[in-house]
Amino acid sequence: MNEEKPSLGPEKPVRTPKAWIEWADNDLAFARWGLQSDRPFAAQICYLCQQAVEKYLKGYLIAQGWTLEKTHSIAKLLTLCISVDESFTEFENDLAPFDHYVTEARYPVDMAVEFSPEEAQRAVEVAERLRNFVHKKLASPHAE
Repeated sequence: MNEEKPSLGPEKPVRTPKAWIEWADNDLAFARWGLQSDRPFAAQICYLCQQAVEKYLKGYLIAQGWTLEKTHSIAKLLTLCISVDESFTEFENDLAPFDHYVTEARYPVDMAVEFSPEEAQRAVEVAERLRNFVHKKLASPHAE
């Protein structure tokens, strides 16, 4: 008997820049929402910003023909972006803390790391700046 399996959505991994950018926009929107809360969601906001930044960089790279690979390293992704377009160097300093958000802001660790509301605010600002930068790059006629 040859039964067709139900579709679970798009083929994984998603290889379209648009999908990565849309997911990044959603992560960033949720992080912005978290800033408005009365609860201290600083760690979660930093994590969501890391996720948004990772997806913006991957979306940009995929638009340039990069083959998706599993990595969460913002430093590695940024280096790849710089190898394509040197103007990404303007983010080197601002994105430096984002690699530790992927674990330290997501899981309880032995050496507890405190994330301040100011750090969360800064993470959102940096992610928003990268968002605008990548959106502009991908909208230019020379993108893709």
